[in-house]
Amino acid sequence: MIEALIICAFLGWLPELLLHEGSHAVCYRMAGARPVTFIAFPHWLSGRFRFGYAEADRVISDRWLRRSAFAPLVKASALLCLWLCLGFFVGFWAFGLALWEAFDAGNWIQGWIRRRPNDGGRARELSATAGDLRGP
Repeated sequence: MIEALIICAFLGWLPELLLHEGSHAVCYRMAGARPVTFIAFPHWLSGRFRFGYAEADRVISDRWLRRSAFAPLVKASALLCLWLCLGFFVGFWAFGLALWEAFDAGNWIQGWIRRRPNDGGRARELSATAGDLRGP
């Protein structure tokens, strides 16, 4: 049982990154844009280390940019709850996947607090300049 936890903790970064960047891509599609760059693995881009990267083919509205910046936090929170429930009720292995979702949510929140150049920091900047997230 502990082996399954270790395997999920070791390999859990891959589905986490796919879903994280995928949440941006889903927002781009919902805004009417097309994702043209989708990199779901750690890399260097423009002199900066990134865990992943997604980019739309055109500029989308500020409202959709904010939704795109908040999407990974929503995804991480929902999946963290799912993995914790599965860990308690189905199997200990799910805690290995919950670890990565906690890391993703924590990184987003740290970006919001410290105004770092990640999704959380970007969401804070976009939220400070505009209204709410409702509407088209």
